[in-house]
Amino acid sequence: MNANGFKVGDYVVYGTNGVCRVDDISFTSLSPAVPPREYYFLTQIKSGSTIYVPYSSDRTNSKMRPLLTKDDIASLLLEAKDKTLEWNNDRKVRSSLFHDILSKGLHDELIMMIRCIYMQKNELLKNKKKLSNTDSDMLFYAQSVVEDEFSFVLGVPAENVGQYIKNALGITEEDDNYA
Repeated sequence: MNANGFKVGDYVVYGTNGVCRVDDISFTSLSPAVPPREYYFLTQIKSGSTIYVPYSSDRTNSKMRPLLTKDDIASLLLEAKDKTLEWNNDRKVRSSLFHDILSKGLHDELIMMIRCIYMQKNELLKNKKKLSNTDSDMLFYAQSVVEDEFSFVLGVPAENVGQYIKNALGITEEDDNYA
């Protein structure tokens, strides 16, 4: 085990790359021009891709965290019932805020963002309008980050996570903010 508490065989989340398994912690050189350095070798569960994370870099290690537990997820959703994120009509400000939320990858903020976008989507649908492509893309990306970890931890298919979240938040069909 190392100073961060991660060891070979652990499952972690690395930034917005989703659930990864620590397959190795060893020295390697990623280029002939670069001296060997110690890395975490992470395998992304969804794609099987390998991610090399410098072992001693505070900046990159701060993006690596243990998976949430089932209890963590339940608490997160319970707390999310009372939190909201207001829609900002200024596209640039909203886009910047959403990018910031996505880059941090914090699930409480991601869930608030998802609810916010769905609330706006429902309002637009009442007027026979649609979300912008940018907002739709942000929604899709936020959902995929949340669904990846929740699916893995809860042992349910990713396509069922949305319904799980709706049930936990008490969202009904007429106020479907996370569809």
